[in-house]
Amino acid sequence: MAGKDIHVILDLSRCIEHGTQIPGPAVRGSVRPDTFMILSDHSIAFSNTHFTVPADNKPVQEFMKYRANGDGKVEFQTMVLDPINFSVLRKNQYDCEVNKGVKFFW
Repeated sequence: MAGKDIHVILDLSRCIEHGTQIPGPAVRGSVRPDTFMILSDHSIAFSNTHFTVPADNKPVQEFMKYRANGDGKVEFQTMVLDPINFSVLRKNQYDCEVNKGVKFFW
């Protein structure tokens, strides 16, 4: 990857809710991770966080965690946190596949 930026496109409708065969929601987005780790099992992990204001107009902090495994599977987890005390308000996990739900560009 020699100094190139990574761009990740996510389409949760092409993933499944972890532990089920239920498709994820019709949500698409992208992220440009500025840091990542290559772990001893050869998986690649990265995350990002941001503040957002959902439909109820109560600000939250959203934390998103990604782990790409050597078998082409990608685990995506999102946690919505209370911005005051960081308690978990909602947590979801999805199982995706490279080029089906998650695409990497560099």
